[in-house]
Amino acid sequence: MYKRLKNILGVSLMILAVIISQMPMPESRAEIAKEMTAQNPDDDSIHTVTFSMNGGNYNGNYNGYSFQNKTPVLVIDDGDAIQSFPDEKYASYSGYKTEKNVWYTDAECLHKYEKDRQITESITLYKKWYRITSDGNTLSDKGFHISADGTVLYQYDGDDKHVQIPDTVTAIAEGAFKDLTNVRGITLPPNIRRIDDNAFTGVKDGSIIYIYDTDTVDSKKYAKQLADAYEQLVYSEYLDIEAVEEIAGIDYEGITLNEEESSASESSEEEQSKSGENSSEESSEKQESSSEVESSQEQESSSEVESSEAEESSSEEESSEEEESSGVIIIEPDKKYTVTFDTGIFGVDGEKREVLSGRTISELVTVNGNQPQILKKGSYQIEKDDGKQELTYTFQGWYHDKEYTKEWNFANDIIEEDTTIYAKWDKEARAYFYVTFSAEGAQNVPKKQKLYEDEKLKKPSPDPSISNKTFKGWFTGAADSATELTAWNKPVTKDMTLYARFEEKSYTVVFHMNGGGFTGSYNGTSYTDAASLKTKITVGKGISTSGYPESDTSASFKYSSYNTDSNWYTDKECLTTYAKKDSSGNDTVLGGDLTLYKKWYYTSSGFTMNSSGNVLYKYNGSSADVTIPGTVTVIGKDAFSNVTGISSITLPDNISDVKANAFSGITNSSKDITITGKSENAKNVAKGLANQYTHLVYKDSQTTTTTNSNS
Repeated sequence: MYKRLKNILGVSLMILAVIISQMPMPESRAEIAKEMTAQNPDDDSIHTVTFSMNGGNYNGNYNGYSFQNKTPVLVIDDGDAIQSFPDEKYASYSGYKTEKNVWYTDAECLHKYEKDRQITESITLYKKWYRITSDGNTLSDKGFHISADGTVLYQYDGDDKHVQIPDTVTAIAEGAFKDLTNVRGITLPPNIRRIDDNAFTGVKDGSIIYIYDTDTVDSKKYAKQLADAYEQLVYSEYLDIEAVEEIAGIDYEGITLNEEESSASESSEEEQSKSGENSSEESSEKQESSSEVESSQEQESSSEVESSEAEESSSEEESSEEEESSGVIIIEPDKKYTVTFDTGIFGVDGEKREVLSGRTISELVTVNGNQPQILKKGSYQIEKDDGKQELTYTFQGWYHDKEYTKEWNFANDIIEEDTTIYAKWDKEARAYFYVTFSAEGAQNVPKKQKLYEDEKLKKPSPDPSISNKTFKGWFTGAADSATELTAWNKPVTKDMTLYARFEEKSYTVVFHMNGGGFTGSYNGTSYTDAASLKTKITVGKGISTSGYPESDTSASFKYSSYNTDSNWYTDKECLTTYAKKDSSGNDTVLGGDLTLYKKWYYTSSGFTMNSSGNVLYKYNGSSADVTIPGTVTVIGKDAFSNVTGISSITLPDNISDVKANAFSGITNSSKDITITGKSENAKNVAKGLANQYTHLVYKDSQTTTTTNSNS
């Protein structure tokens, strides 16, 4: 029944979603919250519950604290439930009502807070304020229960048959219309943004309520959705209140036609009841009188029937005589023609309709099976997408012919044959392209971009990522020969797929020749007297035996007349040997970029030093009084591992560093060895060494004084 009525009225159905304007927040609670949480500012085991007055004020005590024109707050342990709430007697908002012992989780006060809920994070609870008005402004005992800012309708309990929702309302809460017994029409406000589910639970089977818009896009949209959600709600944007009053017999100012019939019936029952109170004697007289009247009526009725039968018999005879004289009279039915509304757009169906000959046709047209409507010139649009461009068709009228030379006049043009009426459109096309990003196995893969011909391609951010791999960029193809795309922030002219390129995340190892040169083949490249070589080592791995330059049989290292060894060193002075293998015999795993140095050295007078002469690696001479060359600034580990035959050691003036165990041979010595220096710097270092080694005895080079703190 309802669907048939909706089709007659041309109802479009929709369900509403609302953006609720946010209510003003109270003054800052920072000072109080700071005081109550200062001892544990970063403790996740406690949370803050803020009781927002939502525009109102609070002046009173709560939880042992005084809140005068401040927002009450509560510090609560994680997982606990709120045991007590701020007392409503201390809360106020001039001119507005509130609910006792009820708090909400949103500023619009649409969702009640469950009091036994466990607190697992800091939250804000809101106090609800509302007033009751008859029209949105005038205070009343019943009617519209509206939020303080006028945007939320919580409940309607008025007596109006036509409910005109105040224009300030943008949201209708769940259960707002729980009783619709007397309501026959509802007009939505112009800026409606949200209607909660079950807002109209008061609709009843067997009743029809008409929904009206206020000639705005929003009110029309949500009126359609309401009609779609509730069978008893009927809507069409072409209906108005006067039309509904005429069609459905509703008088919003008075009563409905059905109510008049009901009133008359009730009046009749009252009269019958009163008549039943008369005496039995009067009742008996009336019954006798009624019997006489019925007897008389039966006689008259019998007479009328006989007369009627006679007249019919006479009429049949006359009719028979006329048929015999003039033949059979056949009344031809009105001829019907098919009218086709041709949209002219591929995939968009118009409508076929049968119309009686000589009649005009209604301008209400069904397009693509939607509810009938009048297509408005310049505003009704159809949007299509052919996969390459978006097409927007704007309606420009109905015409007699495909060439659009004569517009159809729905008021005057009549149907006299099968007819096609053609729609005229203004067509606007907007080409677009898709850019697809391919990054197999990666995270943060960008979504496909749809770019119109005048839009620029933006470089996605963040970059895609794969564990232990480095993103190198977006390339125009999957093959290694493909080029990297650099034309960002420019329009594209075709569909395209961009491929993410990755390489194994690696560390860079530099083999530094430290003044010398490398000649040979390394990683497939030939070198001559190269000062350094580079290679990449995958993260999580070490340098394999074949990864060292000397692994190639053609490799040679040369630095003038200096000597070298098979090791690589982690420092330029070549005092710390790089461990190629770990304790398990596996390649030492790299922890980052690494530079390894080649060691170059020469030996003179028993002193083995680096090519610069500033590092003493070893002394193997035979002199009893050893004077270390003046160029030396660093003495390496185990430089004096053999001190046999040595009586004294003189340090160089510019000595700056003596490595641990540089004089390791002293440990096994059975005699004291004098250590001295000429410069103050050398003397100080000598004193320190004398204190460090048992058989090293400091002697000032200018006196005969000796020092050994260990002796």
